[in-house]
Amino acid sequence: MTTDASSAIQVASRVHGFSYAIRSIVAEAKKVEAVGTRVRYLNIGDPIPFGFKTPEHLLDAVKRAMHDGLNGYTSSPGIEPAREAVADDFAVRGLNIPADRVLLTMGTSEGIELALTALVDPGEEVLVPVPT
Repeated sequence: MTTDASSAIQVASRVHGFSYAIRSIVAEAKKVEAVGTRVRYLNIGDPIPFGFKTPEHLLDAVKRAMHDGLNGYTSSPGIEPAREAVADDFAVRGLNIPADRVLLTMGTSEGIELALTALVDPGEEVLVPVPT
């Protein structure tokens, strides 16, 4: 079976305007690194290569959870006891956020995307402070 370009699956037009800021930052970091500056790539979401080891009590908790059959999919907003723990932490900080208003995500990028999708309409602008 052969396929020519005219019968290939076409990508959606929105893909052509897609940009991923982290990739641009990595490109700049590579330039800085090329001139001898040490760069720590913390953007990859994996702290292990940088010496941040997973605490033993967390490894034990994960092992227990897996042995107890708690290693399947969760509900979309996240595991209820975890959401309650987040709400409790907010309460300690003086913020009354009920657990049913807490949404856990699989990472920062997903959280930011969901928040911006919920709060910003197409064409609107968002100001982001640059840390110094």
